[in-house]
Amino acid sequence: MSLSTDATPTVDARSFNAKSTEEFRYNFWTDQSTETINKGDTTISLMASITGGKSLTEAGSKTTVEIEYPSDIELVSLEETQLYHRNGTVVSTTESGGIKTTKLEWDEPGSYSGTPVFKPHVKVPASSTRASGSTFNIVLRNFKKTIWDDTPNVDRTSSNVSTMIVKMIDGVDPEQVTSHALTDTAVNWAYQKYDTYNVRLGSMLIKNELTTPTKPKTIEMTIDETDTAIIRGVTTPYHTDMVYGNIYWTSASGASGVASSSILQKSNVSALITNTALGLDINDSIKSIKVDLGPIPAQYDGVRPQRDLLDTWNPNNKFISDGEYYGWSYIPNGVYGSWKVGTNADVKTTVKFYTTGTTPTAGDTYHLTGKSKAPEVKNGVGTINKTQILGGNSFTVSGRIDDANWDWNPLQEPEIYVIMPEGFTYSNLQVTEGTLSAPTYVGEFEKDGDKIKVWKYSIDIGQETRGQYQPNFTSKNMTVKFDVHADKTVKVATYHINDF
Repeated sequence: MSLSTDATPTVDARSFNAKSTEEFRYNFWTDQSTETINKGDTTISLMASITGGKSLTEAGSKTTVEIEYPSDIELVSLEETQLYHRNGTVVSTTESGGIKTTKLEWDEPGSYSGTPVFKPHVKVPASSTRASGSTFNIVLRNFKKTIWDDTPNVDRTSSNVSTMIVKMIDGVDPEQVTSHALTDTAVNWAYQKYDTYNVRLGSMLIKNELTTPTKPKTIEMTIDETDTAIIRGVTTPYHTDMVYGNIYWTSASGASGVASSSILQKSNVSALITNTALGLDINDSIKSIKVDLGPIPAQYDGVRPQRDLLDTWNPNNKFISDGEYYGWSYIPNGVYGSWKVGTNADVKTTVKFYTTGTTPTAGDTYHLTGKSKAPEVKNGVGTINKTQILGGNSFTVSGRIDDANWDWNPLQEPEIYVIMPEGFTYSNLQVTEGTLSAPTYVGEFEKDGDKIKVWKYSIDIGQETRGQYQPNFTSKNMTVKFDVHADKTVKVATYHINDF
């Protein structure tokens, strides 16, 4: 590499060598690990992707992968949807111990490209003797891509496998609905502060596994049976093809009524019913809901939006991991509100999800739980408007201080600290949705061998809460902005936004 100018054709020529010290391997990532189909049908939603960076492939080479499946199952195709956008060409098929292994390939033109996404399509023959409810595995393995002029690992291969599970059902008018009743653990400001916010206090995920609609369904909720919370909203499944009946409800004040489905707020996989839409006061808790949903459309999937947040990939897991509590549009059946002031007992809700016109059974009954935990202080999200400065220059820091990266973090009685490394000063500190106090100088400290100065501010928001959600399910998010000036004695270094 050489730097040149018009006047000097070669300036400061330098040579750099790069040598691989370890073998590069690809990995499978299973995006959709399960699917349920009728006898005679073909899978359409199983999916696995390859992780790894972009690469320059050898022109004229073949990218290959192998798929394993039971000998009595028909391989219709292995579709690639991200890179090649076509089905793989079958190279060979072998059979051993009741398992077939088919190798497929795609032509490489010699391009700088990313990684593929595979969708296996396999068919259970209509004449299959497999028992209804039985399962079998589909396995992707031995992915190989040939990289141009890459020594010593010109043939990059996968280091793991992707295993997907297919469930087959049979019978007259079959149904297969997956339901996960979950325990949510949410921050409880109301225990020692105020109830001016909503979090999720128990939820259920619902999925129609089949390519045909279900029978008409009804959902009934008996909410907050321990009377420990203010429930301001609940969600039911939503799809554009769903036709809802009237909403029958009761409240903590003793009120009851019938509401039109036109009050539903609809988004993604969920429809929200709020207490104010029912004509109630914002602190009058919803105690029961009953609504006919009609048939659940084919392959309605209210599990997928939350699947990556389950504590494990085990579909029987009952807990949502920390970091996401509030997005009602991702939860087909959820309970939203806050604990009552001074309480922290579990919020318990019973849901009956059953075929309309039948008597719900124990198998149609689910128990949702909301558990209390202490409020947390989490990092916000922000930016610095410059990437490099000289001594004597300034830059601006701005961002949200009630944001926990993936979702909003409720905050009450917020305080902020401004930290300045030696040689830096700040000015023009501003916040939104609150009144900033005068600064209090905390003192001078040492951090990682460097001196820092710290100031403290409180932000007056009264008894309100900042962050998603407000009691009326809107967001009131707080931003911060300030200028930072570096004098000419400042230490030459790389600084992170959290240094300020």
